[in-house]
Amino acid sequence: MAKEEKSAAEIYRQERKARLAKAAKKNNKKAYNPQAGKTAGKIISVLLVVAIIAGVTALAVNLTGAVEKNRTAVTVGDVVVNQPEFSYYYSSGYQMVSNYYASYVGYDTSKTPSSQTYAGAMGEIPDFPEDKTPTWSDFFKYYAENNLKYIKAFVKIANEKNITLDDSDKAQIEENIESITETAKNSGYSLNSYLRAVYGKGVNEKLLRTILEEQTLAQKVESAKTEELKASYTDKQVEKEYNKNTQDYATVSYRAYKFAAEKVKSEDGSSEAVNETTLAAAKKKADAFAKAVTDENSFKALAADEEKSLKNSDYKLYITDDSKTLNEEMTYSALSQSASDSDFLEWAFNAKTAKGDTYVLKGTEDYTVYMMTSPMHKAADTLTYDVRHILVKFPEAQEGSSEDETTAEGDETTAAAETTAKAETSDEKKTEDVKVETLDVSKYKDVNVYLDVNAETAKDKATYKKAQDILEEYLKGDRTEEAFEALEKEYSEDTRDDDGHLQSLIYENVPKGQMVPEFESWSLAKGRKAGDVGIVETTYGYHIMYFVKTTTTTWEDTVRAALAQTDLSTYQNEVVESDNVKLSNENDKAISDVTDFLDKLAKQAAKNQSSQLSY
Repeated sequence: MAKEEKSAAEIYRQERKARLAKAAKKNNKKAYNPQAGKTAGKIISVLLVVAIIAGVTALAVNLTGAVEKNRTAVTVGDVVVNQPEFSYYYSSGYQMVSNYYASYVGYDTSKTPSSQTYAGAMGEIPDFPEDKTPTWSDFFKYYAENNLKYIKAFVKIANEKNITLDDSDKAQIEENIESITETAKNSGYSLNSYLRAVYGKGVNEKLLRTILEEQTLAQKVESAKTEELKASYTDKQVEKEYNKNTQDYATVSYRAYKFAAEKVKSEDGSSEAVNETTLAAAKKKADAFAKAVTDENSFKALAADEEKSLKNSDYKLYITDDSKTLNEEMTYSALSQSASDSDFLEWAFNAKTAKGDTYVLKGTEDYTVYMMTSPMHKAADTLTYDVRHILVKFPEAQEGSSEDETTAEGDETTAAAETTAKAETSDEKKTEDVKVETLDVSKYKDVNVYLDVNAETAKDKATYKKAQDILEEYLKGDRTEEAFEALEKEYSEDTRDDDGHLQSLIYENVPKGQMVPEFESWSLAKGRKAGDVGIVETTYGYHIMYFVKTTTTTWEDTVRAALAQTDLSTYQNEVVESDNVKLSNENDKAISDVTDFLDKLAKQAAKNQSSQLSY
């Protein structure tokens, strides 16, 4: 008689039991993500804005949820959580997965949460009955419960430590609610009807505001604890951690030059590809290059010679422009993303690798020669800055333009340059005919105004006048960061989403080299101070600038932050697992209603998605 095959459920339970045993042995609580509550608070407006609107349209909920508001879903410690609040957190988990992580965690958006098995992609569900197979509904229930435990626990701490919301916190909450209200309006809903349709009966503006306030308080407690932890480590502890996990914190600098293998046509001439012969030829060149290198100057000279042989007219730049071959202060994490070869990473972050050592790395269609210029060392101090700006684009840049000031790929700068060229050769009325005088900033004694361009040097007088008028409006007003932000929202022509909101109201922690030269030069000018304003001209148009701050990060700061994050996770787990937030009084009816609501929403969303794909 053939041995009876195990069912999929039995196999899953056995695998799950083994995973739980292994996790318990390591004391690793992967199932609970202490950052979940924090993340939910930070992206709440995004979740609401992108909530499954197509599904909402067909799944209108007309009841106000009076019954649900009076029905307890679960008690967290001594805090009673009613069905609408539980439904909000359950739905947040569902939307996070279905909208952002579905393809990564194996969630099928064409099915309902209760109809598909949850295989532990986002962590195990502790204490789940071994004779049952969990569904995604079970995971969303667990997600809701743990977020509620996290929020309620940290709100308690906030009350005990007198941590309260400041004006900035309240303003951010109001901004989130206004954004959601606008989205609801654009979808043909009032705010409350929209919230009910997305999150369930009883979820309304009042509850949303309470949730946002609690999430913000929890984040403030967490931030305060993080700073407390950072300050608690001695220099000796920091040095010990660095020495113990050097690879996590050290950086390296090196030069790199790539030899691309020649592509040859296929027999039918329909395509081109490298082959073993051309790849071998690239390797031979790379090996010879690596053998000939003696120092950085020889590396640059050899690279220039190779570029010259390839008919590159800019070959001399390989000698004068370090950016062509030099990569500085690279971390293991950053390098592993671009070069996953384990042997190469071992070479780059090995204490035995010395200055001048070379390594030839094989790619799928090339070979790259690396030369170490600064072996593994403590990271140099890094300077980043925060800045705001209001972009007034050149007229020809108005249509079909969605670029920002970053230069990561270089394509944006080229496109903008072409736009400027068109403006300069246009047959339309020349902007030189527009009368504009440089703003007299001498009358504004209590603010520093730095104009990198004036009425005489401006390429586009009319556009420059618009920029000057906006700056003058700011100078005549309160001259605060909040006042500048209000003008950003009103006037900036930078990238906006489908609802007209600026995708970025502030550029934070901007590293050197990320923005176009003029923008960066103004921001990093010697003596630049918080509150400084001015106008900068780039290929995009005119930027009314507002400088916020600079931040210098040392290697010690990085180590302290890592230590704090580890200890913070331990602290979070201890707080969440404390007796103060034990779950009790779980109401099966309330949770069943929430599960049914989300199943209906998911089913309608899948139906609408299928309908859209059929067009």
